[in-house]
Amino acid sequence: MYLYSSIIVFLQKSTDVAKDWPSTTKILGQFFSLTLVIIIVVLLAHYSTKFFAKVSLNRGRNTNLSVIESIGIGYQQNIQLIRVCNKYIVVGVSKEKMVLLTELSEEEAMSLQNNKENLSIDKFKFNDVLEKIISSKNKK
Repeated sequence: MYLYSSIIVFLQKSTDVAKDWPSTTKILGQFFSLTLVIIIVVLLAHYSTKFFAKVSLNRGRNTNLSVIESIGIGYQQNIQLIRVCNKYIVVGVSKEKMVLLTELSEEEAMSLQNNKENLSIDKFKFNDVLEKIISSKNKK
């Protein structure tokens, strides 16, 4: 009799525990809703990235400022030739600051561009071009 009553109590408790367990449909519902939220977040990230990329491209097209050429000379250090309206400037750019190295006339910048097109990479010597720029500045 005691064994019989113990079995009945055990079965009642096990059915009470089973009632507390989430049902399969509830688990599947949570899974699909979580999957839907993840898909929505990924789609929002994708389209917002495309939108901001288009906005930044359109912003840069209608300005009078452009980087003509840039060369790295060290860790996080560059020399850049920049066109500002009809003026050309050469600046040194590092992580901490930006320094104006020289200002070029439009003719000098175009002659550099022509020299660059005429010379192959094997014949190009930075020292020769720099001396040419310095000598043209000294003549003025």
